[in-house]
Amino acid sequence: MIGLEHAPPTFDLRNKLIGQGGANLHYIRNETGAMVTLRGKGSGFIEPTTGAESMEPLHLCVEYVCVNKQLVSIFLKKQ
Repeated sequence: MIGLEHAPPTFDLRNKLIGQGGANLHYIRNETGAMVTLRGKGSGFIEPTTGAESMEPLHLCVEYVCVNKQLVSIFLKKQ
């Protein structure tokens, strides 16, 4: 959760978090391999399931898929 619901309206929180041209989110993605999106009220992210912005408080959603290479190798050998 971001936790700045009471920031002055002139403080452009969404764009400060995203960065110029998405630079801040791209940086996190490049450094971690995780998919990062800004979601919730004021995020501008439209949820695919509802077609609208989530009513949750503004937050960063971090998703990371961990692939077990050893299990994938075993599976592929059995094919």
